[in-house]
Amino acid sequence: MQKRPLWFIIISCFILLYQIVWLASVLQLPDDLKNQISLSVPFEVVISGIIVTFFTIGLRALILMRRWAFRYTLVGIGILWGTILLRLIIFTEADYDRQRLPFLIMTFVIIGGLVCVPILYKTIHNSTKGANSYDPNP
Repeated sequence: MQKRPLWFIIISCFILLYQIVWLASVLQLPDDLKNQISLSVPFEVVISGIIVTFFTIGLRALILMRRWAFRYTLVGIGILWGTILLRLIIFTEADYDRQRLPFLIMTFVIIGGLVCVPILYKTIHNSTKGANSYDPNP
């Protein structure tokens, strides 16, 4: 039986709730404000709906301890990160927000790198152990 990572369930739950609140706030924007901002409301509704669906299925699978749940939820997090980056790019094209794109991309890359480095280190470290690894002391 696969162990359920409680911290991952909590993070998934918070992301799901955040996306539901974001979807509700996008749907309640006044018409005059929708015309002024650089976000496409149908695009935001579709993307938020996809992310909510991903995290609902992933959270249910995590709670029920399915084997594929962890990977499935990681795909949902990847989609979320991609949409955040896309949203940053769209916002930096607005007239009031020029010249911030390089700064935002570098910040996004640094934060993403800080998240990925421990995972890569653990993967590489674990791959040096076992039957297919090189043992300098036979």
